[in-house]
Amino acid sequence: MKKLVLLLAILVFVSSYGYAEDAPEVEWYGSYGSYESWLYDAQPTSDRGSILVGQLLDLNGEWFIVKVNSSGGQEWEKILGPFGIAYSVKQTLDGGYIVGGFQYTNNSNMVRLTKLLSNGNEVWTR
Repeated sequence: MKKLVLLLAILVFVSSYGYAEDAPEVEWYGSYGSYESWLYDAQPTSDRGSILVGQLLDLNGEWFIVKVNSSGGQEWEKILGPFGIAYSVKQTLDGGYIVGGFQYTNNSNMVRLTKLLSNGNEVWTR
């Protein structure tokens, strides 16, 4: 009897919650890079798009950076490397981006920061 009451309580909770009706709508989806790409960070941008960073494993494990518009259409991509992972990205006050991660150099990991313009052109790397 206790199992039946518990089952009924769960069913009432699930049916009253209406989780299927409350599921968010998918605005867009996209595929960028290749089947050997890993996404580590995605951030909204001031133009209502998104900036995505990760690693492209096809060649030598390069940094992979993609800017998409508000509909998910790719605006540009940047591949920087070799041998590293871009873990984080933030939009800067000037509309560009700062990307942080690490790079394998001489058998060790080195922290890497790269400043990009809003069009993806590299300003500096440290």
